[in-house]
Amino acid sequence: MWEISKDCIGGTERYVIDLAESLKRERIDVEVLMLSGTSKTISGVKYIPINTSRIRIKVNEYIIKNTFFPKFTRKNLINFAKFIENYFDVRKYDLIHLNSLLFYYLFAHKNRVFTLHENPFEFDHNWGRGSLSKIRKIIISEKDKKHNFIVPSQNHGEEFNKLFSIRTKTIPHCLKKDRLNCFVRKSEILKKYRLDQKLTFLIPSRLDIIQKGQDIAAKALGLAKKKIPEFQVVFSGLDDQYIENSKIIKKICDRYSIACYFIKFVDIKEAYEIADVVIIPSQSESFGYSALESLAIGKKTVLSNIPTFLDFAKLTPFAFVADLNPECFANKIVDAVKSKKVPQPEAWLKKYNPKVWADKYIKFYEEILRK
Repeated sequence: MWEISKDCIGGTERYVIDLAESLKRERIDVEVLMLSGTSKTISGVKYIPINTSRIRIKVNEYIIKNTFFPKFTRKNLINFAKFIENYFDVRKYDLIHLNSLLFYYLFAHKNRVFTLHENPFEFDHNWGRGSLSKIRKIIISEKDKKHNFIVPSQNHGEEFNKLFSIRTKTIPHCLKKDRLNCFVRKSEILKKYRLDQKLTFLIPSRLDIIQKGQDIAAKALGLAKKKIPEFQVVFSGLDDQYIENSKIIKKICDRYSIACYFIKFVDIKEAYEIADVVIIPSQSESFGYSALESLAIGKKTVLSNIPTFLDFAKLTPFAFVADLNPECFANKIVDAVKSKKVPQPEAWLKKYNPKVWADKYIKFYEEILRK
């Protein structure tokens, strides 16, 4: 697992926290192993990093590719697993739940579950063209291994089933929305980050334009500008590696005379609190945690019409689904701004209930342990 801290927490990390805490509430002992970070216990869950006294480099998802995968090969996957195994003693665990196929050879002697967070598009995008094909050949060639794969989206489950000739288990993600409760007023947060007191759009995804489509959102806001009140747009997810992308987005916003801001929030709940409308124009998502968070707390959310988001859009009036182009997004942005606030339907809340979610995982774990 990557580092989990206030400075290092994306969708995958939030998923791990929510799952670990949900399992803990059901009296399952959970420990989260991290490749870097500091030891801590939160809500009864222990977070344990590699022993930093024995390692000189900080291992996180951004340096793994250059350090361990100059080429995506079976040998490098094995070497990566051996490196990590030197720093963790997992003998006490009944089951290991891993969050990436990069860990395919890690702790292979234990009962293991993989959550496939990276969909086929993302895998090649993140780890190099052809990497998915290579991991596919490895998995198919080693049919003697026990493969327990969970996918958060039925659509991507079907894709992986065909690609790898395996059977996956679909368990949609969930969250305990209480952790997004913000007890600071919107006006105070806006003042804290030197933002104006006016209509505010939030685009919460990391600034990976190719996958997340912030350029489409900026153009759409430009097209919608004359049809909605004066506004500002806030982009979060500004990691150091995306500084150049922020310049590209800024140029688009300047072209339309849009007030735009790129902010690293102290806590994501602050970002959602100031948002009147959330925009998520992703071209690909394995699940889309930001979309789940936004809808769970009742924010009007404009989403691209990718299969994963179409699942979210069912049963809720807060989702405004658009074709992935600026013109369609502009129309849906206008619709969202003009729409009235209504309660989230009980059917939607029940579907993404954290206890139901935890029960599904526990049942799946128990089935594996009985084999």
